[in-house]
Amino acid sequence: MKLNISFTVSIRLISIKIIIYFFIRFSYKKHLKK
Repeated sequence: MKLNISFTVSIRLISIKIIIYFFIRFSYKKHLKK
């Protein structure tokens, strides 16, 4: 059970990092176009 919780937390952290990465990349490209 404890392992499962930590696994879910790690997946959540990874997904958040990916979302932030794509968001920064997208905003950076938008900034370059201007």
